[in-house]
Amino acid sequence: SSCQAPTTGDLVITELGFSFTGGDAGKELIEIYNPDADHAFSLDGCRIADASGVGDASAVSIGAGFVGPMDHVVIAGPLATSGVAPDAPIGSLALDAMDVVTLACGCSGATCADTVDTVDYSSAGFTDSMVDATMQLDRLDLEAFDPAMANDDLANWCVTSTASPYGSFTPARYGTPGQINEVCPLTCAAFAPHIVINEIDYDDMGADDKEFVELYNPTTAATMMLTGVIIALVMYIEQDNYKRFYLAAAGIGTLALIFSFARSSFIVYTITGIVLAYRYRQHHLIIPAMVIGVMVMLIMLPFLPASYYERIGSIFGGGGDWTLGRRMTYNVIGLNLLTEHPLFGVGPGNFKKHFVDSAYRYLPGRTMYGRQLHNMHLSIMVEYGLVGATFFYGMMISAFRGAREVMRSPADSNIGFLAAAYYYGLMAYMLVSVFVPNEYNKYTWIMLGLGAALPRVNRKEVL
Repeated sequence: SSCQAPTTGDLVITELGFSFTGGDAGKELIEIYNPDADHAFSLDGCRIADASGVGDASAVSIGAGFVGPMDHVVIAGPLATSGVAPDAPIGSLALDAMDVVTLACGCSGATCADTVDTVDYSSAGFTDSMVDATMQLDRLDLEAFDPAMANDDLANWCVTSTASPYGSFTPARYGTPGQINEVCPLTCAAFAPHIVINEIDYDDMGADDKEFVELYNPTTAATMMLTGVIIALVMYIEQDNYKRFYLAAAGIGTLALIFSFARSSFIVYTITGIVLAYRYRQHHLIIPAMVIGVMVMLIMLPFLPASYYERIGSIFGGGGDWTLGRRMTYNVIGLNLLTEHPLFGVGPGNFKKHFVDSAYRYLPGRTMYGRQLHNMHLSIMVEYGLVGATFFYGMMISAFRGAREVMRSPADSNIGFLAAAYYYGLMAYMLVSVFVPNEYNKYTWIMLGLGAALPRVNRKEVL
């Protein structure tokens, strides 16, 4: 491996210790990590500074040394570790409970050529609880696509737990200097609006040990709701009976889709709506339906939460939602696996294992939690290979063809209406499945089963 001067993002500050019993002098520590698997980086000409800046007299010149590939160095005071010498002394640098730590390199005089990494923890809400414990970057973010970006977000940091004592101190100190970081406790507050209680069972006959609460992801529910909304819209336009019922079903379903915050369903609803507007452009109800739809949208705009606009806006580059980068990563990894295992795939459910492979660690949004490929069509090809995908797409094409056959030659108008509604509902479902892993969703197979049954029912009606 080569040894070179680091530039922005090459090295990452991953752990800080600055609050200890009996005073902090000589006990503070800073851990620096090299996430590159191929290159070592020289620390010659590098400095560590607090909020005073790299030109201040308190800034510490690290001196000669280097950080090996995927290795750590610890900058620490003489009392910071026990039995293990730090890689470089921290000198006169004194960190506060609310401070900024900067690693800069290419330094000469009062200036440095490159700010390699900065951690601003001045607004961290947990530093008061850090006595005798370090703060560290979550290991999952440390191993993510861009740890230098991940450590800018204080939500990715936590106080070291009592499960990780270091040295021989009284009172004990907790941290992992020079070692692999902990996985921070998972907090779900950010995801609370996107998880719902779907079912509750609390009053069974006999003992209550059968009680349960079911949680569901509204994004998955939205894909199914979208299908029903499209079916209701087509039935409203096509047939003359129960129009109020179908209009109400479509309206309520649309509201449910909005408050699911599902971006994929928003995109596909828009696309399918355009397709339906073109398909029924000569229909006498199309203009009233579009006018009513626009009016309802305008009326609803003031009542929609700001978070909805932010989430939809993230599609177009607003909001800085890192999960969009992860969706790209799913597909990049999937395509790579497909080229490596084209015929029979990697096996059912095995994409999760490959997702955490270190070969993909620099891809956007990648974490150390195994995840499904959020693209049903590519997922089927990746896990079952082109051989398995052939059978799936045979079923899908057969369902579309069967619906078209009934639409052209219905036994009566009712089954013709149902065939049209099914056709566009299936189209919406398959389109939205480009964004979600629906291959194990029973709705997928129900839809394909209905496609197989529809022409058979039509033939019996004809007979």
